[in-house]
Amino acid sequence: MRGIAMFNVRALALSIAILWGASMMLMGWIASFGYGEQIVALMGSVYIGYHPGFLGGIIGGFWGAVDGGIGGLIFGLLYNWIASKF
Repeated sequence: MRGIAMFNVRALALSIAILWGASMMLMGWIASFGYGEQIVALMGSVYIGYHPGFLGGIIGGFWGAVDGGIGGLIFGLLYNWIASKF
């Protein structure tokens, strides 16, 4: 029988935090040029201070990193728990 493939939960959480934070930051910066303003405005209703522009992108990047890190941590722990059961 093969060993169970387990995630390194910290690495997964950090990877998703970096990816989601950078994506949020870039979306905020791009929206300052008129592209995707509606999605940034919609996400700004969830992420406090997130809006199109340089500072809004930085704030969104911070919130995205926090949210992505927590989500990645939960996903990794849940995956490892389920993988250990089967």
